[in-house]
Amino acid sequence: MVNSPQACLVAGRKDIGAEVASSTATTEKLFVFLLFFFSGASGLIYQVAWVRMFTHIFGSTTIAVSTVLAAFMAGLALGSYVFGVVADRYKRQSLLFYGILEGAIGAYAFALPHLLSSVESLHVAIYRNYEPGSWLFILIRFVICLVILLLPTTMMGATLPLLAKFLVRQFKTVGRGLGILYATNTAGAVIGCYLAGFHLIASLGVTRTMHVAVLVNLVIMGAACLAHFLYVRVANEDTMGGEAAPVAERPLENYDSGKSRIIVFCFALAGFASLCYEVLWTRALVFFMGFSTYAFSAMLTTFLLGLALGSFLFSRIADKSNDRYFLFFKIEAVIGLWGILSIPLFTWAFYKLQERWEYYVNIDLSWEYTFHYKFLKAFLVMILPTTLMGAAFPVVCRIFTSDLKKLGRDVAAVYSANTVGAIVGSAAAGLVIIPLLGTQKGIVLIGAVNILIAMVALFMSTIPARRKALALAATGGAAAIVLIFSSRDVVLRAPWEQWESLLFYEEDSMALVKVFRTEDGRTVLSIDGDTLAGTGEIMQTNQKMLAHLPMLLHDDPRTVLIVGFGAGGTSYSMSLYQPDRIDCVEFVPSVLKAAPFFDEVNHGVLSSPIYNVTLDDGRTFLLTSEDTYDVLSVDTIDPKHYGSSNLYSRDFYELCRQRLNPDGIMVQWLPFSWLTCRELSAVFASFASVFEYPTLWFNRHFTYFLMVGSNHELEIDYQRLSERMSDAQIADDLRVIHLTDPAQFLYCFAADTDAFRQLASEAPKLNTYDMPVLEFFKYNAGETVRCQPLIERKGMPKLTNLGKTPEEEALVRKKIEDHLNIANYIILTLHCDEAKEAVQRWRYNQAALKLNPSDVVARWLLPYSEVLLRKQQERIVASIREKPSPDRFSLLADFYYQLGEFAPAIAVMEEGLQSFPDSSEMRLQLADYYETIGNSKAASLHRKAALTN
Repeated sequence: MVNSPQACLVAGRKDIGAEVASSTATTEKLFVFLLFFFSGASGLIYQVAWVRMFTHIFGSTTIAVSTVLAAFMAGLALGSYVFGVVADRYKRQSLLFYGILEGAIGAYAFALPHLLSSVESLHVAIYRNYEPGSWLFILIRFVICLVILLLPTTMMGATLPLLAKFLVRQFKTVGRGLGILYATNTAGAVIGCYLAGFHLIASLGVTRTMHVAVLVNLVIMGAACLAHFLYVRVANEDTMGGEAAPVAERPLENYDSGKSRIIVFCFALAGFASLCYEVLWTRALVFFMGFSTYAFSAMLTTFLLGLALGSFLFSRIADKSNDRYFLFFKIEAVIGLWGILSIPLFTWAFYKLQERWEYYVNIDLSWEYTFHYKFLKAFLVMILPTTLMGAAFPVVCRIFTSDLKKLGRDVAAVYSANTVGAIVGSAAAGLVIIPLLGTQKGIVLIGAVNILIAMVALFMSTIPARRKALALAATGGAAAIVLIFSSRDVVLRAPWEQWESLLFYEEDSMALVKVFRTEDGRTVLSIDGDTLAGTGEIMQTNQKMLAHLPMLLHDDPRTVLIVGFGAGGTSYSMSLYQPDRIDCVEFVPSVLKAAPFFDEVNHGVLSSPIYNVTLDDGRTFLLTSEDTYDVLSVDTIDPKHYGSSNLYSRDFYELCRQRLNPDGIMVQWLPFSWLTCRELSAVFASFASVFEYPTLWFNRHFTYFLMVGSNHELEIDYQRLSERMSDAQIADDLRVIHLTDPAQFLYCFAADTDAFRQLASEAPKLNTYDMPVLEFFKYNAGETVRCQPLIERKGMPKLTNLGKTPEEEALVRKKIEDHLNIANYIILTLHCDEAKEAVQRWRYNQAALKLNPSDVVARWLLPYSEVLLRKQQERIVASIREKPSPDRFSLLADFYYQLGEFAPAIAVMEEGLQSFPDSSEMRLQLADYYETIGNSKAASLHRKAALTN
């Protein structure tokens, strides 16, 4: 049959119209996906920022953080569930509603910091009237978080069903549409997590980072509303652009509502398992990657990336699969099996793979290399299970969705069920599973949950019974194999934790605590891989200095607060001054259980009637307490540890100052070995911005600083100090750290107030809650302060009553001066570059010993100084053997000359002249050496020879 020209023209017009409609639909989809991508990025930025803001109010305990996260996710679940109905009812306005919600989220987020200021005072009042650990208190705090976060998070949760209804117009592409939509939003979350965790907060601070997300929301609002009026047709169309296409409804006989509801319940369990994995893997990765902000951000970024990748990859598979129940079975089974194996896999990746890698590759020890290398290994272990977790979403949505007319409600039901499961999982992992089972057994349990979900899906599958039996047998066999590989209890340990015997090992909701004995007989306390306290000499020095320094500086300390129990050495030393009350705040419950292993350090101080311990976050205690103190001693974890930098911030110091009596003194431990000079200056500046009279002290071994702050100038009555130090019990305790008289006590002084402020003046920024300078660090090898940040002591404290007579005063001044000179030489010793200035280091060390041959620090440093000296000599000799040159002979001769070994210096130069007789520089140097030993004749001969060359 031949078509007429008119028929051909009509057909051509239809083809062109369909092509234009298809092109328009594709453009609209890409545009909406782009909006949802940025929506995901802003949502994760909000989550990171809001969790930080709320933990500053409620504290950093697991319960407090879980409360905030639960409130956040509860809003997401509620928003998805409620707006699922709205999306179905107002299909053509869904893009408009989406834009309005995004703008409202941004507006609320902008106002949130102002709301939190009133929440803080409310929380303080509740804290003072209810038992902080009680369920009623936890419930009240959850309600507060929910009230504040419910509106914005509900609006966030609403966006998925709204856009799902807008985009998905054909039943056969439900899996593809929802999978890509979810993947796009999660991919945006990956970018948001990466930017917030690695760049934005570090450069802009928390509040301005949130403002960036606000700006993104407002742009999304404008773009979405504009798109609504430009693209959306008023006509009753079920497809985007072009003529309406018939909707292919699923035959009712192929849809089993009972089975689909069971699968949604299983998906809720899968959400529970996913969040449990996140918490448990975070705990495990502390020992492989460290517990810095970047390690946590890398883990979360990997987790989100896997979810996005899985949802994208399985979006088409979900539509094409003939048996989605069986597909869901395979997904959950692999997640469970891989999850059970994850701890052995982490061990393999971080230890076994490390050995193989270092065999083939020269390892660059820069921060960027080592961190990204660790991130890569964690990524390799986590990417498969997280990808499959993301794959489950489009598959379950495809199973549960029965009709496009209620697509919004179905998507909302799936998403909200998974989110509710995640809420329970995040709380259960930290509060129940870890304390009862530990990390490894907890992961095995969660893996079993995934396998149980898989079994339920398998029995609902339509595959033949024989295939079901084979699948069941294969899963059971694989589970038995992985359990064999994972059955050995794994002791999570950092590479530097080496012991002869493990005495105590317990995980609680806050941390993993270990007590072990080293080969040299020391007993060490470790928290999440950080060795913090123990019976070794230097560790005891750290603990006791935090007690004796403020207690000796204060005229009459009656009330004391200690932040951080550790091994209890600080608490015991403070009790020797017999104050009226000692309060202690400890963050990790298991630390107190480990106390009996350190009886020789703490002497059972926990049973003292004047001693009171509170298990809480130190900042929360200071914020909510009504008590004030004469002495406040802060012994916290390393400032680079995630969340710990807050305890070195201006905001924290303000709280400390408020809890001090008018004549009170604060002291804080400040390690400098992993800080740069700029970071140290930021801490000094933050401290000096609060306390009018800051001073800086060393511990007895010069291995870390002690910052002392007060709002009155400290005056040290020398005779009174001597009397207090001569008390029998105090003297015995001080003798352990080699402080036997006031002159040795002053020997630890580093910088007076003026010098302290001068050091602080170099800070680029203050360290605050909003601008956490210390937490966000990126440095290369050599940039950190490895030995000693000060070249010399600066200033002196104000001393009075040095002696009863001028003669006695003169003797005391001379004694103090000698000890300070020893300290100066030790500071210079530690400041020398270990590789390049070994000779100078040894000379400073010798000078200190000459002033006092029994000085414990100088004697302690001498063997190491001699080792460095020998290594430098060996390097120079090796370089001469490899390629002799006048410069290398001169360098070796100068090495001996600086040591005062003139004969070897001359011998080296004479040997060098045999190989290089025309070197005028060598002859002049040799002439100087002969002049030094009084051989003027030889000196003259070499000078003449140098002139004739």
